[in-house]
Formats: sequence, structure tokens, C-alpha cells
Amino acid sequence: MKPIIVMATLVAGAALSSTANSKDLNKTGSNPQRQTSSGEVYTAINETLSDSLQRLKEGAESGNTDAQWQYGVALIRGYAGRTPNKPEGARWIRLAASAGNPIAQTALGHLYLIGEGVPLDYQEAHTWTSRAALQGHVPAQTRLASMFRDGIGTETNRAEQLKWLEEAARQGDSESQYLAAMQLLLGDGVQKDIRKAIHWLNLATTQGNANAQATLASLYFKGAEVPANRGEALRLAELSAAQNNAMGMQTLAIILLTDKDKEPDIDRAKSLLRRSAILLREDPEALIDKVMRITGHRQ
Repeated sequence: MKPIIVMATLVAGAALSSTANSKDLNKTGSNPQRQTSSGEVYTAINETLSDSLQRLKEGAESGNTDAQWQYGVALIRGYAGRTPNKPEGARWIRLAASAGNPIAQTALGHLYLIGEGVPLDYQEAHTWTSRAALQGHVPAQTRLASMFRDGIGTETNRAEQLKWLEEAARQGDSESQYLAAMQLLLGDGVQKDIRKAIHWLNLATTQGNANAQATLASLYFKGAEVPANRGEALRLAELSAAQNNAMGMQTLAIILLTDKDKEPDIDRAKSLLRRSAILLREDPEALIDKVMRITGHRQ
């Protein structure tokens, strides 16, 4: 069932329609006919949203767990121009979660995590998130990893953090692949495992994860954990920088400034460093000066 998606699309359409009508009125002055037309559009949209919500409610009442959690979300958010009813929305989500729906379990865990429609309760958040994670739901697995990292609803456990990151990573989640790689690469609360870290970085890089591309580029450039490969470092840094990744841009700048086979591209390197600094909210000139000095270029 996808009525929520339909409703969200219609809401976005209504907002765009409102903007367009406002611009038209500004151009031509007050136009009663246009105002009436706009009112008719809103009426039609609200009727469609109400119909979708009613169908969703009927599905929820019939025991469809997907309809139950979606109806619960609709009530919490206040779709179809209705006043949000967070406790009632949470009740429907709980029904679906109790029946074993992993998306509903993840949603209920989130509600407990932020205290929306239910009392703030980190242990309950951990319990429901764990149930969804055990069913293989990737968003629950990544959230559970964060909860073990930060000790939310449980004791801090970095080994469990890695376990759940790798569970999500095996299902192809590129951010989990990157995060697992970094934990293994740094030995952050777990035993260092460079081989496995590179494995996860390669998988994340293949999927276009900009952080993974930048990290692997840096490793190939330094030639410490992996054999040095300047060509591969340059390729990966270019890919990462093309996605406006700050670390990727800095790595690419350093590679360009240390090219011994041709004249260093100082102008491009400075441009990359400037963009990186802006993204990181750092002083561009200070970063440029620092990198120029460590690469042997005097300002």
C-alpha cells in the first residue's frame, strides 16, 4: 500500500500550486476568478487526501500492518488538514509493531527515542529497534549500531556497534560499509583489521560513497595500510571531490600539489581547498596556507 506516498505528493503539489498562484496574482493584480479556481483546487486536494486517509484507516482496521503503521504516521503528522493526534498515531504503530512489522517496530523505537506520542523511554526505544534489526531491517540495524555506540538504552558496546554495522553493510548499505571500515581501520573500540576495512571501503566506493572514496584515495596516496597507487588515489579523489566532499577535495588538492611528473596545478588546488574550507566552516586562507606549507609550496 502506498497511500502515504500519494498524499505526500499531493501536499507538495499543493504547495507548488500555491506558489504559482501567488506569482500570477503579483503579475496581474487581484483576480477573483483565479482565487476561486485556487480554492477549488485546494478543495479537490483535501478531498483526495481525505479519501486516501479513509482507505488507509479501513486497511488498518482490517489488520493490515503496513496500513496500520502508515495510518499511524498520518495521524502523527496531521495529514489531510487534520489536527495531529500523536497518541492515537502511536497506538496504531504499536499495533503493527506488536504484530511483528519491522518498519513499525523501527518507527515505534524512534517515537520512544524522541518522546513523540509516547513517553520518552530509551530502553523501550532500544527494545523495539532491536526487534526490527533482528528481522534484517537495515534502518533499524544502523540505528541500533548508533545506540550501542552512544550507550542509548543500553551499555556502550563498540563490538555490538560493529556487529550491527556489518549486518547492514552485508545488505549493501554503503554508509554502514564506510562506518564499519572506519571502525576497523582505526581500531575504534574493536581490534584493528585493515584487510576487512579495505574490503568494506571498496564496496562502499563502488556504490559511490564519497567519504569512502576520499578515505581510500588517502590510503592509496600515503601507501601505508595499502600499497601506494597514485593513479588510483587520483581517480578516487576526483570522484569524491566531484560530489563536493570536503575530505575528497583536500585529498585531491594535496595530490595535485605533490605531482612530481608535471607542474603542480596550484590554482585548482587552491580552489579545491577554498571550497572544502567553506563546507567545513573553516578559514579558507588558513587552510590553503597550511596545505601549501606541508606540501612544500611557500605562499
